[in-house]
Amino acid sequence: MSKLYGSLVNRMLEGRILNEDKLIHTGDDINMYYWSDVHCYYVTAVENQKRIRVKEYNVCADRSKQNGMGHQNWLYFKTLKEMNEYLNKYHPGEYPTDVKDNDEETWVFRYGGWWEETAKGKYAKLDGKITVGKNIKNYYYDWSF
Repeated sequence: MSKLYGSLVNRMLEGRILNEDKLIHTGDDINMYYWSDVHCYYVTAVENQKRIRVKEYNVCADRSKQNGMGHQNWLYFKTLKEMNEYLNKYHPGEYPTDVKDNDEETWVFRYGGWWEETAKGKYAKLDGKITVGKNIKNYYYDWSF
């Protein structure tokens, strides 16, 4: 276990337990909880435990299941090209595969919360509550809004 500095209160505010397995690693999943929706991200790089790079998953309903538009039937793709290739199996030619992928974002933990680095030295507070872990993808879209 690496040595951590600062008070126990600081560690609790960061949302981490003092175990090595609770640290953020490349490949971990992130759920961002908004008022009613949940968006899913994955960690592409960890500079340190307070500065990470993430990308948002591309999510679509599982077309192989009958009535696939349910909250339990989401498929997660790391690239938009992979998702569109999957969708073209069910709707040939409707989804272009030469598309630009989601941009990578840099998140920084500061002032007790996660912030997105928008430009060098500029930050925007992330609105949702964040959970990080292995295989915790929990996408949710509220159809009523």
